Amino acid sequence: MKTHPILFLSLRSLRRHKKQFFVQSVAVILCIALVFLAVCFISGFYRNQQELVLSAYGAQDAILFHAVQGAEKELMQKDFIKELGSVRCEAFAETETVFEPVIAVGVMDQTAIELGRVKAEEGRLPSAENEAAVCRSTLANLNSALKLGDVFELETVDISGVREKKSYVLVGILNDYLQQEDASRNNIYKLLPRVLRGGTNFAGGVEHMLVKTAAGTDIELEL
Repeated sequence: MKTHPILFLSLRSLRRHKKQFFVQSVAVILCIALVFLAVCFISGFYRNQQELVLSAYGAQDAILFHAVQGAEKELMQKDFIKELGSVRCEAFAETETVFEPVIAVGVMDQTAIELGRVKAEEGRLPSAENEAAVCRSTLANLNSALKLGDVFELETVDISGVREKKSYVLVGILNDYLQQEDASRNNIYKLLPRVLRGGTNFAGGVEHMLVKTAAGTDIELEL
């Protein structure tokens, strides 16, 4: 029995179109997969870059150095203030290196720690007053041989000029938070504690504030 020519042509055309359809389908799937991978890569890259920026500059919108007494209460009454972190620099310690001859010792409240993106890369954040966590670069300048659990001593001088020696247990190694690249501004950022002690006693010292404002706020503060 012979196949009708029209049926034969129809079957051959169907086979050819099936192959074309298969090739086109594969091409479409590959294009979708490539687009998806590209979106994932770009999104991951953006998140990494954003995290690097936050680690270097923090999540705050402004830092108020040497805030006057009572500034915290005044700021919290303003509608555009979303979060306010308190940092208190109690004293300064001298090192024997030219890279970081003076380091600040102080405390931070939890909001300041979160806004400043202060993290313990090793160990933990301090909790007791005799515990301290030190920025990685500062630790190298103090004593590169120090390890978690070691006791180290600092000779400090406070803003009144009083000198004293204090001992701390090293419980954490911090990231080098809020490290500004602009050399002309670097000195003022060194006023933030590189040796962070624990405890809740915020008495004495110089206070700085990390401020997070509501979205779209353009502020100019005089305190």
